[in-house]
Amino acid sequence: MQKEQLSTKLRPDEILRLKKLLEERNCMLSRLSDHEIFRAKVDDSQIIVYKSGVAVYHVNAIQIISSSLLEDEAVEVGSDEAGKGEMEGPIVVAAVVLNGSSRKELRAMGLMESKSIPKRRIPKMSDLIKSKCISSDVEIIEPEELLYSWKKGNLNDLLAKWHEKAIKKATEGVRVDRIIVDSFDRVRILNVMEPIAKRMNAMLIVEEKADENYPTVAAASIVAKATRELLLKEGHREKKWGK
Repeated sequence: MQKEQLSTKLRPDEILRLKKLLEERNCMLSRLSDHEIFRAKVDDSQIIVYKSGVAVYHVNAIQIISSSLLEDEAVEVGSDEAGKGEMEGPIVVAAVVLNGSSRKELRAMGLMESKSIPKRRIPKMSDLIKSKCISSDVEIIEPEELLYSWKKGNLNDLLAKWHEKAIKKATEGVRVDRIIVDSFDRVRILNVMEPIAKRMNAMLIVEEKADENYPTVAAASIVAKATRELLLKEGHREKKWGK
């Protein structure tokens, strides 16, 4: 039976840490490609780390991958959306709250930004995230609601408010240290998020492609995408602009 293969993105210091752990176990193998930093074999499981920072490994190697990951104990809430650029179906905004140990565990089990995860694995990863997170929230904006709201304001204003709503619900009764939002419009996001961050005494991070650099935002992206795909399968395929 073929072993399940996983992948995750390692930071430079984590790559060095993993390499040291593997060298100590005398597991290193010769590289087979110029794209590789190194490869190793742990028992019957291969680990390959590429120059992109992506590590590819069999599921049996989760423990040693986890040992190489570095996450502080800060509690983070991250938010992202799915469906904004699609012509049909809802926009889904998700917010997920993770502590350091959950981020580490999920990364070792294959958490990456959603575009790097095979589509067939998105639902399974979403369920895993929801089982490991402190809390989460999903806001579903059907095309009818989008059209009604859009007539009263700019789409990015509306998106910022939906992110705000998801984050408020996900953090109800939870103390968070960092709020991280994938930036689609920095000024509008800051307008709605800065008061929340100040009230929570939390650091606010607003970055483009935050799902590539912050596991908590990657988790929110996956939950949003999985929710939207399920809704599409259930027939939620109305055109966004009524055509």
